[in-house]
Amino acid sequence: MEKGIGEELKKKYDVFFFPTFLFLTADGTIVHRIAGYQSVPKLLELGKIAIDPSKRLSAFEKRFENGDRDPKFLMQYTGVRKAAMDGTHNAIAEEYLNTQKDWTTKKNLKFIFKQVDDTDSKLFDYILENRAIFEKQFKVSKVAGKIENLIYQKVYDDKGNASLEELDRLFNKVYEPKIAKQASSRFKLNYFLEKKSSENYAKEAVKYYEKFPPKDPSELSDVAYNFYDLDVSDKKMLRKALTWTKKAVKSDDSSFNYEAMAAVYYKLGKKRKAKKAIKKAINKAKKMKEDYSEMQKLLEKIKAL
Repeated sequence: MEKGIGEELKKKYDVFFFPTFLFLTADGTIVHRIAGYQSVPKLLELGKIAIDPSKRLSAFEKRFENGDRDPKFLMQYTGVRKAAMDGTHNAIAEEYLNTQKDWTTKKNLKFIFKQVDDTDSKLFDYILENRAIFEKQFKVSKVAGKIENLIYQKVYDDKGNASLEELDRLFNKVYEPKIAKQASSRFKLNYFLEKKSSENYAKEAVKYYEKFPPKDPSELSDVAYNFYDLDVSDKKMLRKALTWTKKAVKSDDSSFNYEAMAAVYYKLGKKRKAKKAIKKAINKAKKMKEDYSEMQKLLEKIKAL
């Protein structure tokens, strides 16, 4: 599906997800389609639907084109179109909702929450405008999870790369300004870490923790250690990370906080101070019967400076 005739078919039939099952007539006209894994029984049932002129997708399309706007039909048609995963079901869902005087009935709230899959749709906007109603119906955590998943689905491409401009736009749409800034910066921090983009991670980390200092200073040691793992080379950034580890050690002189301090000293080329910090980390780990094998490896690196 990624080259040759496969690429041509993907474009011709608007295939966005794999697997997508297409049922065609001899001349190549689609009569039914569905996306996603299908078990053997489901696939057999799907075949029966595809050869039934009254149940397949093309039958729904014909009824809709002929002006059928019966609410029950539109609700069913929305489900059939969504299963096809070709990006067309939102328009049908809106047609159904246009037949409803009250969108807040239990049935309609469930319909909206189930069918929404696009952050630039009327359904998504309605959820944002009436979030309290949906939270009462589906729980706060579930609504928050739905919104975040749709945002991530929108900003990521099929290669796992995110559009950070799109991310900022959507976070500003969903959250209050201060919360949007924090959520966006936090996402970028994790994204750059995942992508091993060392300098971008370091810059975003400094920016994030200057604006949003953590309640637990040990969190700063985690980030500082990431500077070591990602091989950050910017001395200014490393010195900032060093101040974090000092703050963390002052709050809690744990083996890990000392290890993070040693790692940053090592990156800065401060052999004596790095060696002193890692030995403290190892001694504390031994007393607490913790695994210190990684600390020992760091000690060997420091000795080789």
